[in-house]
Amino acid sequence: MKFKSQQHVLECEVRQTIPVIRKKLHHLIEQYTAFQQKKTSSFSTAAFDRLLRTKGTDPLTLLKFRKSTLGTDILQAKFSHKIFTTYIELLDITGKLGETPMMNYLSPDEKESLVQ
Repeated sequence: MKFKSQQHVLECEVRQTIPVIRKKLHHLIEQYTAFQQKKTSSFSTAAFDRLLRTKGTDPLTLLKFRKSTLGTDILQAKFSHKIFTTYIELLDITGKLGETPMMNYLSPDEKESLVQ
């Protein structure tokens, strides 16, 4: 009897956790999308290359700009990592990860989705 009540409690916790994780995942994707839009509308790499080729450009200005672009690239990678780990957590809690453990759910190509 005690086992059934513990199992029921765990099932209730899982049912409550799934919507929270889905909401977190959607929020992260929205943040990532907004970040991508901001990045594409900001000073581009092509503009940086033009500045680099321009004579008389202050090297300190170029370094500051490069530092800024690297910072945004790092932030983008962190967003991607959070999205992937949250998605894997969702797959694990819903049981999808355990159903076919050799399936790569992150692969966009179905042919490459099975791990060899």
